[in-house]
Amino acid sequence: MFKEAVALRQAVTPDKAQDIERTFKSRGFPPLLRGSGETFKKAGALVEAARCYAQIGEKQEALALLEDCYEHRCTSMATLKAEPDFDVLQQEPRFQELLRKMGLL
Repeated sequence: MFKEAVALRQAVTPDKAQDIERTFKSRGFPPLLRGSGETFKKAGALVEAARCYAQIGEKQEALALLEDCYEHRCTSMATLKAEPDFDVLQQEPRFQELLRKMGLL
């Protein structure tokens, strides 16, 4: 699916697609997700940023972003408990506390 994603991205910005493909081939998927996480964070899309960090195992960063999002009352957290991207956080005490605060436990 990666090649399809790059092909789709090329339709919009060919230079960016080449950068993505080059990064993936040389360093793998985690740097791509980390970069996307930073981009989302700067744009204020905290749940999306947290999703990126959770997927690469950077739990503390993901949790900090989700806690910040909770403080800002992000509506995109309503399905947090059911999101497979956050499965890696399910056993973390901070995640459990966040779910309790949201009334999802």
